[in-house]
Amino acid sequence: MIAVQQNGRIPVLCPEKSKGKRVCAVIPVYNNGSTVRPVAEKTLRYISNLLILDDGSTDIDLKAILADLPLVYCRQEPNLGKGAALRRALRLLADSGFDYMLTLDADGQHDPADIPAFLKLAENRGNLLVIGCRDFTGQPVPSGSRLGRKISNLLLKLECGIPTADSQSGFRMYPVRILADLPFRCSRFDFETEVLAMAAQAGADFLDIPVKVHYPPMRDRITHFRPLPELTRLTRLHFQLLTKRLSRKKRHSERILRREKK
Repeated sequence: MIAVQQNGRIPVLCPEKSKGKRVCAVIPVYNNGSTVRPVAEKTLRYISNLLILDDGSTDIDLKAILADLPLVYCRQEPNLGKGAALRRALRLLADSGFDYMLTLDADGQHDPADIPAFLKLAENRGNLLVIGCRDFTGQPVPSGSRLGRKISNLLLKLECGIPTADSQSGFRMYPVRILADLPFRCSRFDFETEVLAMAAQAGADFLDIPVKVHYPPMRDRITHFRPLPELTRLTRLHFQLLTKRLSRKKRHSERILRREKK
């Protein structure tokens, strides 16, 4: 394991490329000490560059339990949120020359065996944002996840025209160069919505691919999603996005009217 300091760069553990595109997997972690190692081990079967971004975990010495694995470890303190961790990772990858950031969760709900499908899509272009669309059939999926996905998909379609069937999936591949310098504001779970909206505005292309998902029994499930504060942030963000959309449409209509009057 290689530890990265606050302003360090990520060493390329393997010079592998997907036809010229360099990809690094990123697993943000906060108190997932019981699941992160098996997720990391399985991820390394499919990709050689892996960054573990420890968002101030307190449940276990994460650095110690991952010490023998060929990955890069970076810790930020205090706990700043999943969005802040992904923004930090995005900046590190941009500074280190990577083209794509492939993200998956530390709790084991995403199957690293789906990674090759993402890597294949990285071969052709550098502006593609790939979203792993979770298969909810035959799974004990929380009702909030089903409903939340439908609402979020509809809102993002209205606000930004984003054509995705799973806007809440954390299993994604981001185009680093397009996103690294964008002025993101969100730092919690709302970042995963904000980044889609800003990527659309920056000209990224979107593509869904099917992925497997595993939800453990409720007694074994670890979640850091706090409904009231997180839903408040998401509601505020969607209101801002919708307001911007309506404002753009209004300005467009005004320009058309001015041209017609001339």
